[in-house]
Amino acid sequence: MSQTMNEPTSGAGPFIPTAPGDLITADLVNGIQVETRAEIERKIRAAIAGVTEVDRARDAAKLEGKTLKELADEIVRRALEAIPRHTNYRVVYKRLLPGEPAVIKHGLKAYPLTDVYQLGHFPVVSSADAMQTVENAYWYLYHRTEMKIRRPKIDGAGADPTPITIEESRPPVFKHTFQSMLDLYGVRYTEQSTLGDVVNEFWKALFADPNDAFDETTFANSPWFDRCCGDRRTVESLKRGGEWNDLYLKVMPLRTINAEILAPAGVLVEHYNLDELGLWWVPPALRDVSMRETITNRQGSPGFVQAARDLVGRMDALDPEPGKDAAEEIRVMVLLKV
Repeated sequence: MSQTMNEPTSGAGPFIPTAPGDLITADLVNGIQVETRAEIERKIRAAIAGVTEVDRARDAAKLEGKTLKELADEIVRRALEAIPRHTNYRVVYKRLLPGEPAVIKHGLKAYPLTDVYQLGHFPVVSSADAMQTVENAYWYLYHRTEMKIRRPKIDGAGADPTPITIEESRPPVFKHTFQSMLDLYGVRYTEQSTLGDVVNEFWKALFADPNDAFDETTFANSPWFDRCCGDRRTVESLKRGGEWNDLYLKVMPLRTINAEILAPAGVLVEHYNLDELGLWWVPPALRDVSMRETITNRQGSPGFVQAARDLVGRMDALDPEPGKDAAEEIRVMVLLKV
């Protein structure tokens, strides 16, 4: 038997040609292994020689020079914050008026579990175009350095020396990172976007359908945000200065559990179909005779009317002075989950 050690090529031919009936020897097997290893090494060297851009450098350019830990944290954060958008979970902000249905077209193709939280308001220093006022807000964007904010001067008078507390020095505190809110509402921006543009897009997304529109006194930017937006600082510059992660949104959703009168009191939920539901609010002022007639006699949901009458009886038994401190509307956060 003749064995010829051919120089291996990159083609499809055998390393060591054999014919039917040839004896398989140890030399033959060893020769095949040697040639196989040599061919693999040649392919690796050819592949390396053909690389014109180092992958590591290309990745670094794409990922903005972040460390491995920073990249891992970013991936985990984005994955966790994307979960609500992929699990049929919704957060909706609505304004509830006495006896008026607030319809939510959720499009979840199911009867979602529904929970309602009343939004608490809190004093803030609102700043726009360097003009500062004290307001009671429901949403507030602020910087970490503004846990307490000095009150502005009003009509030439001196400022009140008592600062307004935005964030308590000890937990628990009501706050979300601005980044998490941008992710939750899918606000698009680039490294070159200015903070002012990002803030405007965020407020638009927060009150986009199916959320209600809220008047400008209910949400506000802090003095730091106003100055930064006026300076047209970019996302990139804020990240480079380490300030991007110091931006927060304060909002206070509240609900009383296992109490005779809940907050928000007397909210009825109706599921009209698999894509929309309605909220009806029966305020404490319903105990007043005129308000009672206005609401219970209107042409509306039979379920609401009965629930209103039942709630009137319970409230009358609890409070002998009906109609005190009537609210014109309440602002609520509605959680929907399938």
